[in-house]
Amino acid sequence: MMHSEMISSICKDVNLREIIDIKEIPMSVDDKNKIYILTTLSEKYLIKLLPKSNSLGEEDLFDVLYDCKVHALVTSKLKNITPRNVIYFGTYKNYNYVIQNYVDGCRVTKSENLLHIIDNIWDEMLYLQSCFASSITSCLINTTYFSSDKVTDFLKPYYENRNYINYTSKALQFYTNDLIHFAPSTYIDAAIKVGNNLVDGYLLKEYVLVHADLKLSNVLLEKDNINIFDWSKSHFGDPLVDFADVSIIKAIYGDFSHVESFLGTVGKLNLHIEDSKLMNMLKFYIYYKTFSIARVFAKDNIDSVCFDIVRETDILSFFKNQIWLKGINF
Repeated sequence: MMHSEMISSICKDVNLREIIDIKEIPMSVDDKNKIYILTTLSEKYLIKLLPKSNSLGEEDLFDVLYDCKVHALVTSKLKNITPRNVIYFGTYKNYNYVIQNYVDGCRVTKSENLLHIIDNIWDEMLYLQSCFASSITSCLINTTYFSSDKVTDFLKPYYENRNYINYTSKALQFYTNDLIHFAPSTYIDAAIKVGNNLVDGYLLKEYVLVHADLKLSNVLLEKDNINIFDWSKSHFGDPLVDFADVSIIKAIYGDFSHVESFLGTVGKLNLHIEDSKLMNMLKFYIYYKTFSIARVFAKDNIDSVCFDIVRETDILSFFKNQIWLKGINF
């Protein structure tokens, strides 16, 4: 069955009528999951098809629902921002599906004020960090933000088996696993040692809400307001994770003076951590995140990233050496 026919059947099952257009949104990496804009005479919807045959299919369904739950939470603290809510979700043949309201806007990469917008993205994250510290973890996990009991019932078993406080040790574990599976063998041991040394002695005193996947493809301009999407990796953790993401975005879309200026603002996080340990931890996150980008989008540059990691190159020189980042649509 073609996807358009499947969508029509799903819409009939959930009583969505008067469909006038079904348009696929191209996926940049994973072409197993399909996303469509569904237009009816009165409304627009986003419909996501997640193949159950994919070993991650069930987890992907959780990610979509969890993303919506957190997005509803953060947009409750922001003015003039539309949450992307779940209208329906279920199973049809070999697919899980989720139908959401469509949020209209434009991609930030089309804006002439891109660097200013990137600064505003970080300002919004700083504000959200101040709103949601670790003291409200139980609120995030236990409070229902949707009217649908079906969504809540689906998510609760997953909540019970997941730890939403993401400690430094977990980031180090992910970094190590990435190196073992994707780095050239000549670099693995040395790069793992560098990671361990950089995080040694780093002790965060408070955990805040972290997006953990900040990139411009996850940001929409809704009129003049910034709407950050895809909170599926969000957790309570280290704000340096998001700071590292924004540093990388600056390196991709700005010049090195913009990166240097932004790095100088790290003290505004008020983490009360010794400067040397703070900068070592930031360096670790930037190494880890850049390696992850290379393994997904630019495999030919993994060797270059590893070479700089084992040399413990300072952050600005690291970005200057990884010039391939400028060609990434991230």
